[in-house]
Amino acid sequence: MINDLNLKTADRISAMLVGLSVGLLPFVLLQPYLLVIIAAFLLAILWLNHTLFQFFLKRKGLLFTVQAFPWQLLYFFYSGAAFMFCWFRYALPKTLDLRRGES
Repeated sequence: MINDLNLKTADRISAMLVGLSVGLLPFVLLQPYLLVIIAAFLLAILWLNHTLFQFFLKRKGLLFTVQAFPWQLLYFFYSGAAFMFCWFRYALPKTLDLRRGES
């Protein structure tokens, strides 16, 4: 895959971490320590995207930056979900068909 625009490795990792966080969230009721893991994932997302958040901080201030963070998480969630949908819908069947042809 190309490494351009919003397809950078950091964006892909951020989308994966958001997906894992959402997946772990229901289990927090059973295992509260999972909140620590989710918090670590969120800190990793913040670190992976620190240049964007530094830009927000410099241009709009702390309040804007804090308010933008959940929107950035939503962006990573829906872009990751859209990627997974398209991959399962189009790329996976093509890959499986190629493997059948090799047998």
